[in-house]
Amino acid sequence: MLTSERSSHQFDAFDTTIMAFSSGTVIIIKEAAFADFYINTILKGEYSNMKVDVKIYKTKGEGAVKAFATVTLDDSYAVRNLKIVDGAKGLFVAMPSEPVERDGQQGYRDTFHPVNSDARKVLVDAVMDAYNAAE
Repeated sequence: MLTSERSSHQFDAFDTTIMAFSSGTVIIIKEAAFADFYINTILKGEYSNMKVDVKIYKTKGEGAVKAFATVTLDDSYAVRNLKIVDGAKGLFVAMPSEPVERDGQQGYRDTFHPVNSDARKVLVDAVMDAYNAAE
């Protein structure tokens, strides 16, 4: 979490918020609604106030992927293709990802993920609660 002093300026004509931190980090957010979400959820750590709606789409068959989930954050942002996977240690939530190649090696990179453990817990708990309720 960024804890250093922050100054924020909003340019209404461009609907852009620029946040500068004493650490030298500058964040430019082009959509005012996301700027508010970022400030309240990420910087202030107000995850308990974040509204998370989950839709579960169960898979058919015997594979490791038991369901897909779509989450909507604060009625503003939708994230698709989270997976509920039955792994060696039980069920877990996998973030959406895309294939990548680095140094000739194939792998995957998350296209969306929580930036800290508190945000991850809120998201994973909401997805798992919805999955268990759908059974």
